[in-house]
Amino acid sequence: MQGPGAEGNEGAKPALSRILVVEESILVAMEIEEELAARGFTVELAGSLLAAEERMRGRTFAAALLDCHLPDGHVLEIALRLADAGCPVAIVTGSQVDTIPDGLQKFPHFQKPVPARTLAKWVMDTLAPC
Repeated sequence: MQGPGAEGNEGAKPALSRILVVEESILVAMEIEEELAARGFTVELAGSLLAAEERMRGRTFAAALLDCHLPDGHVLEIALRLADAGCPVAIVTGSQVDTIPDGLQKFPHFQKPVPARTLAKWVMDTLAPC
């Protein structure tokens, strides 16, 4: 499937259409993936920090939706690296906003449960041309 910004090569995953979703719940991740794919995006799923690091290796992303608390830690370092590379980042959390680790509070955040269509709309709005 080709997404926004794709031109030609069917096997390519252009950065303009690739979204990183880091979410420990596979069912939630699949729901988000479905919403984004319906809008033409290619989605890379990761359920842990380790998996996210593997997905990020050698790739760039148009945007990222990151679950704040994962089984193997917090996403702070990943969020900062993505943001430093120019990737818009949003944090999705079941925790109260005041318990989000320092450094993550500067990113847009969504309180769980949040509809996948709301997250997809954030991606679309964030990537829309000015």
